[in-house]
Amino acid sequence: MLVVDRVETCRASPRRATVAVRETATDRIHVKGVTARLRVRVTVVSDYLFIGSGRFLVPWEELRKVVGAIVRATRVEQVLYHGSRVRGLRRVKEFYSVGGKPAIPGSSLKGAVRSRIELASTGDRVPAVFLYDSGALKALPEVGVHGWRHARIWCESVFEERVRKTGYTVLEDIMGVAGGGFEAIGSRVYFGDLKLVSRHSYEVVVLDHNEAVQAMPRGSVFEGEILVQNLEMDELGLLFYGLAQDKRLYCNRDPLMLLGAFKYRCRVRQDTGKRVEFGVVRVDVVGVEYAPWSRVKLPLHELLRRSLGEAFNNYSLRKCFDEVERKRMIEPCRD
Repeated sequence: MLVVDRVETCRASPRRATVAVRETATDRIHVKGVTARLRVRVTVVSDYLFIGSGRFLVPWEELRKVVGAIVRATRVEQVLYHGSRVRGLRRVKEFYSVGGKPAIPGSSLKGAVRSRIELASTGDRVPAVFLYDSGALKALPEVGVHGWRHARIWCESVFEERVRKTGYTVLEDIMGVAGGGFEAIGSRVYFGDLKLVSRHSYEVVVLDHNEAVQAMPRGSVFEGEILVQNLEMDELGLLFYGLAQDKRLYCNRDPLMLLGAFKYRCRVRQDTGKRVEFGVVRVDVVGVEYAPWSRVKLPLHELLRRSLGEAFNNYSLRKCFDEVERKRMIEPCRD
């Protein structure tokens, strides 16, 4: 069931946004601001989470039976027949792992954080251009057209034309940029892999279009670290904003984010015919450990409060914008 009419009231129109830029990148060597290790916990809130490794698995028992039949075959026709069955075995998309255990790659969390900062900011002083910019929208795409959900969730920002002629955007200065006409600079924020700490295990879920995935179920908990180097308070606030911490601090809501595959749309389980939701997680910053040379050393709650406050003062951020709520309004995964 689609209820897209609830967000068709988004009256955004094409406009030009002012991008906050810096003519030169921040010095990566000299000590200033906050240098610390943040402990982060990610809990799966949706039915499932899937982040692929790029590899496929074949059910071992089924493969063993087919290979056994080939070995026992006495005629060429039998070998060819059983050999063709190998192609018919269902391939399962493998979940990302580290040391054989489920994990969330740091690059995936970094991408989600970067996207939220880009897309939840809008207005007179945005901290970023779009990393993958195909131009500002002129109108909302029709339902069913590629990108229609994305456009409705982030409708205020995707209509913005964000132009940066010189220098680095604030977000590029924080998280690095590979080049693209500018001198490449490294990130001052390092996302480690988040490893499974709960007692959950993979479930093989067969979805519509006969797509089979290894997925982590609701309640799975992952923990890892984010290292920050020489961040000013407003820059750290942008990071916390990307981690959705403003939702809890200002609106007493769970800090939910969209992460992984299928995060924008509902899928259907083949065995039950029921719709299931992927890609909604709660992110909790549960600890901070400062480097001895860090210029700022505050209790975690005060660090969150002050840094987010400075980020909101300096940049055009939407306070408590809830992309998960809007996604669920557009297409509920519960019948």
